[in-house]
Amino acid sequence: MKHYLILVATGSAVLAGCAAPGSQENLAASPIGMANPAAQHCVDVGGTLRIEDGAAGQVGMCQLPDGTEVEEWALFRQSQQAAAQPRTNVVDYRCDHGQGMRVTYFVDAERAVLERDGMAIELVQQPSASGFIYSNGPNTIRGKGDALTLEIGRMVPIQCQAE
Repeated sequence: MKHYLILVATGSAVLAGCAAPGSQENLAASPIGMANPAAQHCVDVGGTLRIEDGAAGQVGMCQLPDGTEVEEWALFRQSQQAAAQPRTNVVDYRCDHGQGMRVTYFVDAERAVLERDGMAIELVQQPSASGFIYSNGPNTIRGKGDALTLEIGRMVPIQCQAE
């Protein structure tokens, strides 16, 4: 009889091990703990989420504060694309002797691209006590407000004004 009880006790322990916290049954029933990023984004921008039943299944619709309704994943993808675009400020300048040039300032990258005479020259932002300075060594732009000075090597500086 002792052996029988030991076998039953051992058998129970084995069966109990099948329902242990790490088992497949318990993993399937446990929530993962991750929110739907598209639904969370809808709420983060002040929208109200509504689930609609459609022919292809359920779709999350986000009603924005201005009343616009958009599918939650479309809204999320749009925000991700916008975040990936670099912020730029493009300024056209009119310089001495009627010359023109364009400078694209990359706001978050501390660099600028000077376009002049069909050439594009990349410049890196430099420390400045007042105004701004971008340079790559031989080419430098310095400015404050709408005024800009272009320095190219040892040439006489060229004065420019934003258009």
